[in-house]
Amino acid sequence: MADDFLVDQERTRQTRDLAIAFVEATNSRDLDAILDLLHPDVVHHGRRNKYYRDMIAQSYQWIWWSAFPDLHWRILDVIAQNDRAVTFLEMEGTQEGEYCGHAASGNHAKWRSIDISRAEDGKLIEHTGLIDEVHLLVQIGVLPKEVLEIRADDEVTRLGSMTAVDIGTRDVTAATQFYVDALGFTADENGAMENPRPRLTPPGGGAQVRLVESASSPASGMELRTTNLVRSRAMLEARGVVFDGESTSLAEGSAAEFHDPDGNRWRLVQRD
Repeated sequence: MADDFLVDQERTRQTRDLAIAFVEATNSRDLDAILDLLHPDVVHHGRRNKYYRDMIAQSYQWIWWSAFPDLHWRILDVIAQNDRAVTFLEMEGTQEGEYCGHAASGNHAKWRSIDISRAEDGKLIEHTGLIDEVHLLVQIGVLPKEVLEIRADDEVTRLGSMTAVDIGTRDVTAATQFYVDALGFTADENGAMENPRPRLTPPGGGAQVRLVESASSPASGMELRTTNLVRSRAMLEARGVVFDGESTSLAEGSAAEFHDPDGNRWRLVQRD
């Protein structure tokens, strides 16, 4: 038992050292050192896709370093146990290049990140990073600062004029992920991701949406209600929702339109 405990302690130390070395290699802009720390079968779990060894290294060169040439990571804390490590980071840099389609702003930004890593055979084999991207996007001028003031009473909910609506989709799984992850809908107990016709409920309740595999023309006329259009729009944009132009004024409020991945048209509406 004592020997097993010592082996665990050594393994924990090695995992912690790997996590720290990865940050140091990133700050040094040393691609060779980064690749040397990565297992040949390493996978990074992004929000929507998985990335592998060469793609991970290239993302630093093509995305982070080109957008923020002076990017620096500062370790706030590292917690390791056996083959797992959690690194709490503060990231800082000046946006002098394009970042994820957003033109250079020249703004200096500071944001935080949590990295979760798993080690195997002395290399990093699995990684997930959670970035406080909302604070980053606000600081580089992509999102309005009001998004940081979102309150619990800024409710987004489905209008109650219909009891249910069927929405056609070419890919039920991908559509379900969009409605759950981006719009905040909840899948009922029979609406798991693998369900061929999941029923989804918007935040705050109201009418349900049922996703139906279909090649028919996109639907329109669906609406989501909010008590604050500016804040709710900024919140949805931070989750990846793309709106169709600027918000427009209504007789009794304002609205902004967007499409789901299948082209189904929605309106985000604030009624005065």
